Amino acid sequence: MPFESLFNQLIKGQRNISNTQTDPVSAAFECLHTYDPKTEQNLPKEQFEALKISSYRRVIKVNLCCYPQKCDYIECMNELLGNASKFKKLNIEPGKEYNIICNQERRISETLRNIKNSGGMLDTLYEKLNPTGTQPSVLYGLSKIHKPTVNNIPKLRPILSAINSPTYKLSQYMNQLLKPFTTNEYSVRDSFSFATNIQSCCTSQFMASLDVDSLFTNIPLAETIEICCDLLYRNHAIVDGLSRQDFKQLLTLATTESFILFNGNYYQQIDGVAMGSPLGPTLANVFLGFNEKKWLDDCPSQIKPSYYRRYVDDIFVLLPDVTRLEEFRSYMSEKHPNINFTSEEESHNSLPFLDVHVRRNNNKYITSVYRKPTFSGVYTNFDSFIPASYKSSLLSTLLYRAFSICSSWDRIHTEFETIRSVMLRNGFPVELIDRGITSFLSRLHKPRQSQQDDKQEPVMIVLPFLGRYTRLLEKKIKQSLRQHLPDTRVNFIYRASTRLRSLFNFKDRIPIYLQSGVVYQFTCSRCKSAYIGETIRHTKRRFCEHMGRSPLSGKVMTRQVPSAVNNHSKVCMSPVRESDFTILCRDSSSEYNLQVK
Repeated sequence: MPFESLFNQLIKGQRNISNTQTDPVSAAFECLHTYDPKTEQNLPKEQFEALKISSYRRVIKVNLCCYPQKCDYIECMNELLGNASKFKKLNIEPGKEYNIICNQERRISETLRNIKNSGGMLDTLYEKLNPTGTQPSVLYGLSKIHKPTVNNIPKLRPILSAINSPTYKLSQYMNQLLKPFTTNEYSVRDSFSFATNIQSCCTSQFMASLDVDSLFTNIPLAETIEICCDLLYRNHAIVDGLSRQDFKQLLTLATTESFILFNGNYYQQIDGVAMGSPLGPTLANVFLGFNEKKWLDDCPSQIKPSYYRRYVDDIFVLLPDVTRLEEFRSYMSEKHPNINFTSEEESHNSLPFLDVHVRRNNNKYITSVYRKPTFSGVYTNFDSFIPASYKSSLLSTLLYRAFSICSSWDRIHTEFETIRSVMLRNGFPVELIDRGITSFLSRLHKPRQSQQDDKQEPVMIVLPFLGRYTRLLEKKIKQSLRQHLPDTRVNFIYRASTRLRSLFNFKDRIPIYLQSGVVYQFTCSRCKSAYIGETIRHTKRRFCEHMGRSPLSGKVMTRQVPSAVNNHSKVCMSPVRESDFTILCRDSSSEYNLQVK
């Protein structure tokens, strides 16, 4: 159920209710006015000030690594972006980024409109995919803490945050169409399914693993797009109303219309896909899944593995002996100029794969949980300023992983003891840990009750986490729903106002004029009158409408958009400037939520 539907029903049900004890709006304001940020903080003042001093010194925290200077981090990223075969630097004048984004939106909109007008797309799908108020993708790096360092500086893996980029909605739609082709008989869904699968193998062959070197950035885009078209239109001339030509055009747009921001500079990725891109894992799986079937079919029998399983770019194989590994690796690396494989062989009859440690014992393979040597034992500390349900869920997750991966009860017991020790070091009370283990084991032996088919999706409500004030508000909202909408299911999501990453920010901030989905305030510089509005479009476009200027050229428009701010400026004889606007809050989910705020 959409949140707006719940809101409307709740208001309708409470019109004649005078009891403010069950009014969620009154409860929210009561919690807001009684909340004291001085007494309810997620970090002592002394520690918070110490962290702020570290951030002033330009220390950057990435994963578990701290870069003493921001320039070290930037230098590592610039090395990656310096690959001219993968990235192209765009020379854009300051303030002209808006024009680039608008041109991207226009190209995508025109393509979608042409397909819609030709009858290949419904109006509802066009409205869903049409980009509005988008922003550049933000590139950042995550430390490869398990890889060798260079001059004591960890290597970085480029990650692209493409949320709300011009191609984001289109990429998600392409993912839905291509999802059936991302798996085959050689792929595994996750480490749990791999552990179950390898346990059923009755053989004593040599274990090894292969890894594709920089798969995402080495995917040949043009070739992969052709593979996607061949697979999708193998048995159909039209798919979801799209012809092959329409689909290819949309997929090409979704993968090539990149506009990447890093360290104040803009780039375009001209080949491959970045990790974090919505289409990244999909295209990687389609490309490898399509080719590996041919490669394995053509593989000479003397070096062909008896067992081959792949998860994205990680591959686990069983071979007759160690001498066949290098031959098989060389054979696979020669099959495509963009793809190169590295290998790792078993040691002392054991080999890690994903987070599974596989050990050969006679003709059986025994599995347990694997942790990399760089594992520090750091999880969410029990004193962290987060809901108690998040802490108990962390424990349940670790217990479930142990039970699903370990192949025997003695290994499950050993893993439970390891979890117990690690959680104690993270401040978890021993009583809570033991109670969690007992509860988990009890659920295993209880017959699972058949759940009634409930087609109604739960309502997601996001609350700021303010300690006991949030728990009180959640309790009152649940009480109100039970009274007025008893059949409604609700899930709460909590967000903390202050996080460690806010002090050690290593991602570029989107310029204010490229932001969208905001509630803003205009304050007249002369009479101090205020106007509050909302927009799902770029703030620059809306602010320029209030100023009576073109957002692209900055010139005064002859046909100005009706604006209360512009009308006031004429009466007050005070010009409207961009500095007169401030952002009050954001919500990119829907215009309805902006209007409520």
